[in-house]
Amino acid sequence: MELRDLGRNDLPGVFDLLKETWYLDEEIIDPEVNDAKVSLDLDNVLSKSSWAKVVVDEEEVKAVITARVNGESSNLGMLGNNWLEALLTIVKASEKERSEFINYKLAKENKYSKMLEEHNDSDAEIVLLIVDPTFQGHGVGRKLFKECLDYFRRNNVKKFNLKTDSACNYNFYDHMGMTCVAQEAIAEGSDFTFLLYEGEVE
Repeated sequence: MELRDLGRNDLPGVFDLLKETWYLDEEIIDPEVNDAKVSLDLDNVLSKSSWAKVVVDEEEVKAVITARVNGESSNLGMLGNNWLEALLTIVKASEKERSEFINYKLAKENKYSKMLEEHNDSDAEIVLLIVDPTFQGHGVGRKLFKECLDYFRRNNVKKFNLKTDSACNYNFYDHMGMTCVAQEAIAEGSDFTFLLYEGEVE
């Protein structure tokens, strides 16, 4: 296994990780629309991030972490360039797919904005952390997490946050010493919940 900085050649592998992790269980009506959703998510992650690492095994990306420090420019946005094409694909999608995607994104943004109103003193954020399921339980996620903490230390970060949800393996963040400081259900009566975690850099 190799740990390295994220490069342009790693983007297809990161795309596949996002697709398999966030969209694998969805009912795929139109594969092109599904890929467009993944592309928009990837571009969004890159545009928010100023630092990123990947773990590669036999030239396949098996894990990725990205982060940003407040005040640093998001210099990874230049790696992604498919957002316009992806957006046009979403616009042309069926009304059902388009409205479901937009409503989910709006709910997500509103819920996190509400939580961050009360928890807005972080210096940095872990934007994305994904480990291929076949590589989980072998210390890969822990190694990436520690690499990120080193990045935060170099930039004098004292407190950082992370946004996740109840569909993810959020117990990992508890094991890494982070604390869930807020949560919001996507809708009243729903079991699906958005979570906001905070951690301190020692």
